[in-house]
Amino acid sequence: MAPHTTAVTKAFIIALKKMGLSDREVARRVTTKLQEVSHTTVANVMRNCKKGLPINQEAPRSGRPNKLTLQDAHYAVICIHRSRYPNAAHVQRTSFPQISARTLQQYLHRNGLRAYHSRKVPMLKDEAQLVRFRWARERLFWSQARWDDTIFSDESRIELFGPNGPPVHWRRPEESAYNP
Repeated sequence: MAPHTTAVTKAFIIALKKMGLSDREVARRVTTKLQEVSHTTVANVMRNCKKGLPINQEAPRSGRPNKLTLQDAHYAVICIHRSRYPNAAHVQRTSFPQISARTLQQYLHRNGLRAYHSRKVPMLKDEAQLVRFRWARERLFWSQARWDDTIFSDESRIELFGPNGPPVHWRRPEESAYNP
């Protein structure tokens, strides 16, 4: 039986089989664009029906159960969105100590979030952008000799301890990458 055969599909299969159609004919009629049903699925549904099993009962699934409930995963997404925690490890340490940071990252990925490096752009108001534009336009046609007399000084930040990489923020792909 297909892993996600709905109760409605199972009822449709049983009704068509009671009309005397073959397994392959039933599978052909039941298959839609959204769900493909094979002839073995039809046979398995009929076998379970003859055993007296209810059609709305799902078989137990194999595999390890999820560490977080759907509500916990949703809460993690809300924590990331509302407060913009620096990373998934911080959310894991504060809210979910029973799971690893990697597991939380996988839950965030399943909920449509992706980790992006923060863009290094100055957050300028319109007036400051206009001042910068005017400054650049005034110096557009300067000669090389004039630029040689200009000194640019900038400050470099050096971190002795802590991460040296760019900070990572979680957001949905359709959100702006320039939103801090």
